[in-house]
Amino acid sequence: MSKISSLFKFKRSKNTKRYAYYNHENQVQCLDDLVKVFNSKAKIEYTTNELIKHSGLALADINENSLLDILEDPDFILDDNDDFKNYKVLFYRRTVENFIFLLQFHFLKGNFVFVSNRISSKGVLTKKERADLILNMGSKYFDEELKLDLSKKFDIKLTDKASNFLKVIDEVDFRINYINFSAKNQQLINKYVSEIDIPEDDLQSRIGELL
Repeated sequence: MSKISSLFKFKRSKNTKRYAYYNHENQVQCLDDLVKVFNSKAKIEYTTNELIKHSGLALADINENSLLDILEDPDFILDDNDDFKNYKVLFYRRTVENFIFLLQFHFLKGNFVFVSNRISSKGVLTKKERADLILNMGSKYFDEELKLDLSKKFDIKLTDKASNFLKVIDEVDFRINYINFSAKNQQLINKYVSEIDIPEDDLQSRIGELL
């Protein structure tokens, strides 16, 4: 049994409250959730010549071993989704001053697909704090400071030269998703979609039963 598998089984069997919390936080409960992440659009879109990175790694270089080397053992692991096989999520919780970062790294068939970074604080996360977080992030990819309208919510997408992108989500929660938009991941997801695709005639028949 691997070190990660042992860690997961221990935490789930010994602390069901923690399992319920992380399962609730999980951004992908089914394939449709993952498709929506990969098809993210935004009102404001930027491009950068820099590679998008997280935890100091280019998204293409993230794997479970690299995360163990840099972030050490995860706080929790989910890999028992009955509706979505071969899917694993590694959770890390970090604090910096008043900010609380909940990182969830998503893997499909062992391939890193995206990381979701939910950011909160010990008080209410103000609009200025959210703007400062975005500016901090943007400084890695642009020479000039981003111009942000503080009167509106931040609906932002940034795409790099490898077609990977990050998406700022400013809703009930504030989070930044970093998507590894590699050809391999697109093929994996499309394969899953095709395998569960419902034939059109059957779909229309099922709809008709409820009309």
